[in-house]
Amino acid sequence: MTRIKTTMLVLLAIGLGVTAHAQSYTGPAAVATKPAGVGSTLNECRTRWGHEVKSEPAWCGGTAYSFVQGGLYRYVIIGANGKVGDISYFDNTGKSSFKTDWHDHYNAVLQRSIPFASLWDENKQGKVFENYDPRLWNWPLLYMKGYGQEKGPHWVEPSYDGKVTLIANNCANNPNGWQIRSMEQFKAQQPLIKAAKKAYFDKQKGEVTVGALTQVK
Repeated sequence: MTRIKTTMLVLLAIGLGVTAHAQSYTGPAAVATKPAGVGSTLNECRTRWGHEVKSEPAWCGGTAYSFVQGGLYRYVIIGANGKVGDISYFDNTGKSSFKTDWHDHYNAVLQRSIPFASLWDENKQGKVFENYDPRLWNWPLLYMKGYGQEKGPHWVEPSYDGKVTLIANNCANNPNGWQIRSMEQFKAQQPLIKAAKKAYFDKQKGEVTVGALTQVK
């Protein structure tokens, strides 16, 4: 896994005077009410986004709720503790996407931010995350090649008090979405992802494809 903390230190050391605004979602989602996000209850989500349009068992346990509000579709997973642990965001207008590439993450580093900062902000649970001093322990880290069992860029940052750690990345099953999770939720999902990978590769090893026919060994 590639961590670019060293690169960020170098950028600061050479005195880059970065004044760019943080990249953020600027659609109609911003409403002057108390935000809901990771750590919120179902009632708090309903107060903020209205009643869910559907619910279903989540792939990782718990229940998944879908909310449509302010141009965003939110797929929210609430665990056994009654709190949101995972939110996937999609643009509901069909006009934009949350898909990122390495340029977006590099620019976020220069801006000392995390992509789609407004979505990050609504998940802070009232805690302070911003840290622009790389000497402090909660400097945000970017794992460019993947994190845990997952591929692709992942941002990881704890709050100042160390009680909350958030992880942000493009959705694995739909790169047009942006996912934010608690560290607890992330860790709970990793064994399930690992098991799914093993089952997939075991199945691949048990099959031989000849032309258009697949034969089981």
